[in-house]
Amino acid sequence: PRPLTQEQQYVVGSMKGLEATVGGAMPAKMKEDVSKRLQGLQAKFESAQVSQEVSQQLVAWCQAMERGDTATATSIQTALTSSVWDEHGQWLQATKRLIDQKKKMMGQ
Repeated sequence: PRPLTQEQQYVVGSMKGLEATVGGAMPAKMKEDVSKRLQGLQAKFESAQVSQEVSQQLVAWCQAMERGDTATATSIQTALTSSVWDEHGQWLQATKRLIDQKKKMMGQ
């Protein structure tokens, strides 16, 4: 596997942190599914299957989620879904679930 760029390391670390904080309230099966999907994203990073543009959008998504800005995170997730679903749908599903769970925790 290729070493991750700084940007990719940030995305992976941020998503693992989100998974840890919001995942606790998820049903066990969903939490396990999200975890597997995020591992799939890391594998795609390691095999250079994620474009620079998608990586940058993921950085923005992570920053929005860390700020609790679920509206921005949702718009980034929606844009990614419409543009790269065919190649990245597997892990994109996890981003949707993390947003939904974060909204629940924030009472939105």
